[in-house]
Amino acid sequence: MVNQNLFNGTVVPIMVKSLRPGVLLSCFAAQVEVDNGTWYQVNPLDQALPIFIVQLILITTVSKLAIVVNKYFKSVRQPLIVAEILAGVALGNSGLGMWKTKNSYVGALFNIDRVLLLETFGNLGLIYYWFLLGLEMDVTTHTLHRIGKKAYAIALSGAVISFVTGLGLYRFCLPYSQSFSKGFLFWGVALSVTGLPALTEVLASLKLLHSDVGRTAMSVALVNGIFSWVSLTVVIVVSTHSILIALCRLAAMTIFILFCVFAIRPAIIWVLQRTDGDEYSEGAICIILAGVLACGLATDLIGVTSLVGAFVFGLIIPHDVLGNRFVVAVQGFVADFLMPVWFTLCGFRTHAMSLKVLSWWKVCTTVTVACIIKPATTLVVSYFCDLPLHEGISLALMLNTKGLTALVALTAGDQEMVLSVSVFLCLSLCVSVRVCE
Repeated sequence: MVNQNLFNGTVVPIMVKSLRPGVLLSCFAAQVEVDNGTWYQVNPLDQALPIFIVQLILITTVSKLAIVVNKYFKSVRQPLIVAEILAGVALGNSGLGMWKTKNSYVGALFNIDRVLLLETFGNLGLIYYWFLLGLEMDVTTHTLHRIGKKAYAIALSGAVISFVTGLGLYRFCLPYSQSFSKGFLFWGVALSVTGLPALTEVLASLKLLHSDVGRTAMSVALVNGIFSWVSLTVVIVVSTHSILIALCRLAAMTIFILFCVFAIRPAIIWVLQRTDGDEYSEGAICIILAGVLACGLATDLIGVTSLVGAFVFGLIIPHDVLGNRFVVAVQGFVADFLMPVWFTLCGFRTHAMSLKVLSWWKVCTTVTVACIIKPATTLVVSYFCDLPLHEGISLALMLNTKGLTALVALTAGDQEMVLSVSVFLCLSLCVSVRVCE
């Protein structure tokens, strides 16, 4: 049954009489922005907007410093996501956030009630990031036919075996209660992912993007990315405790995808084909940007994360229809300004002290197996596909690269409340180690 309270008001105002005769005022329990500055005995940083601006300045500064340091150490050759993850951890509960109770300024800056607006802003950036990722993935029939059988075999075997291994690691190596019994599904997805953007960056830095092994790696990563997103969507759908709700989610998600393919896709193509080159009208740009949010809202109402809707919306737009100028402009704003906020929010979800409840040998076993299983599977399957040994070793190392999708899977499990704090930190550590390999 559809939630009857969907469109009901969640905040009930208090009606009071005004000084004007016959006029009633609606009063809400919310902070109101003031512009008195520092000239009154009111701290402007107690208001939502000033503290939000200070948070953005701090997050952007720390993130850019981490990226600059990463670029100077070129011999390490780590993807930019490594610097962004480290910046988020430095500002999160395992870094600066540890001083919230000891320092009043830090406590005022990152108190729980001050992070709510920041979380909305970060999730908005993540929605547009996945729209751009879907936009860059060419999954037309022609592209899928060009991918060889060897790439399909390597991608699917590596993903499936890593997924099953993730289930075993979660069940046997990590403590969980009955309320967290479905967390292994999200861990399986996180372990089976290959980070396509991170892999592209690594191959470009090594000048292997257009080599034979580079093209094979990109084909395998593309198939793996499709498998990962389908798996994540199905896992979120079935994570509910009701079979009826899971079936309703699955049916609604199927209808949504069909509507996007057969209704929204032709409409978007019709709008974009009436533009001159890359010079899109303001109306066309607004339609694209609003469409991302609308599709995200649709899947959110279905019960699946809004990222899936944004990703599907980017996926249905043809690869060569939307001009490069639009993509570069949006990508620069999202990657440079919005995404550091989301990485900081990931840092807030980690608590270094929570590892005390886990035995260290189990943590080390989990991290070691998580780092070995996919390269080993890739190497074995490459051998049976008659690939040279050096290409098999190269593929095994490159396809073990993690990216944002793994962190998104763990965050989705945390939001679905099927991952405990200690398990979330341990699994995030596994993902971070594999990103840095």
